[in-house]
Amino acid sequence: MIRRLRNQDGYAVATAMIVMSIMLMIGLATLSFADSETDSSNRERIHESRLNLTEGVVAAEIFQMSRSWPTTATQQYPDSCTDSSSQALCPTPAQLKAQFNGADFKPSTTNWTVKVRDDVVGTSGQYYDDPTVTARPTYDENANGEMWVRAEGQLGEKKRVVVARVRVEKRPLSPPKAPFVAGKFNTGNSADSKVIVQTTPGIYGVVRCDNGGSVTDHTGDCIDYGNGQLTPTNMVKSDLNAGAAIPPGLVDSLKQMAIKAGTYYASGCPADPSGEVVWVENGNCSYNGNMTVNGTSKQGIFIVNNGTLALSGSVTWWGVIYALNNQNCGPTTTGCLNYKGYQDNVITITGTPTVHGAIFVDGEGRLGIGNSGSSGNCANCLPNLMYDPSVVLNITAYGTAGIIQNTWRELVSG
Repeated sequence: MIRRLRNQDGYAVATAMIVMSIMLMIGLATLSFADSETDSSNRERIHESRLNLTEGVVAAEIFQMSRSWPTTATQQYPDSCTDSSSQALCPTPAQLKAQFNGADFKPSTTNWTVKVRDDVVGTSGQYYDDPTVTARPTYDENANGEMWVRAEGQLGEKKRVVVARVRVEKRPLSPPKAPFVAGKFNTGNSADSKVIVQTTPGIYGVVRCDNGGSVTDHTGDCIDYGNGQLTPTNMVKSDLNAGAAIPPGLVDSLKQMAIKAGTYYASGCPADPSGEVVWVENGNCSYNGNMTVNGTSKQGIFIVNNGTLALSGSVTWWGVIYALNNQNCGPTTTGCLNYKGYQDNVITITGTPTVHGAIFVDGEGRLGIGNSGSSGNCANCLPNLMYDPSVVLNITAYGTAGIIQNTWRELVSG
């Protein structure tokens, strides 16, 4: 028995080697599979990161378009924007870089390009064709409020291309249905026979001060005018809850429209206040003589952010006049106009001007209007303010831009 135990013949070593070989092959196969899966996961992650970058560029450009919709050739976008562009209408490279700063987004292997092009009107324009669209203008030439955005995002040697048709929201201003809204109101003439403000039945002028609850009491500080100076008679009422004439969001949109149109004035006033949207940031404006504002277009909005406006002579003005009164006339008289004993006026009209539209003054600032009216020194003089809803209610502002449903698509990159 002992001799058999000491015998070295048999297959133990061979069996052990075979088992070890099998285990080694299984281990190597497992390692290879894990390495393949890791590499596949890495490729998929980079593929998705590339798409995230491209979509981020599209979103950044749409944000720019929301603030500056290109309505004319003078407002057109650059032919293309890249990760090294510095133009005002391009996405800011530093901001995009801050959003995409993971391990996959190495500066040496990451770049992007985005283009804005007008769409093609008609059925064919509903679908994206790269050669056709990229040859289109870089502003809304057909004025339909729709454009294409094309973005390329590249990580490493590969890129992804995304396109989407964008529509800008056109929002009516929806200002108050009133010939005027102001903190206080007064006329400058005691003659009851002169019509200073002409409105329509049921459409009242509005003041934010307390008029004692009676529309017939119009001889105090809040409302001061003569009988017969408003037609229909006594068309002024108090509304202590009347807020800003136009919501702040739309006001900001109007400011951006003026900046884009070249009708924004950081200081001082334009010689000609005509325009779709004219914005005076700081200025005390005065217009007189025989001039016509907005002429045949017969609409537009003139906004004074911090300052006053005085009309005199025989100015004919079509459109909305809006004073934001950021100098706070009413509680203070600093930077305000002195008219007929009241020192808190933001807008005054003297002589024989006629405004066809409406006048709005925010806050507690006063509107002082009319010492001539329809019975001035000229036989054909009109009231100083004639409410015209066809002018007031047809003014629109550009709102938010967004992707039109079902127009987003990814192109096969070349």
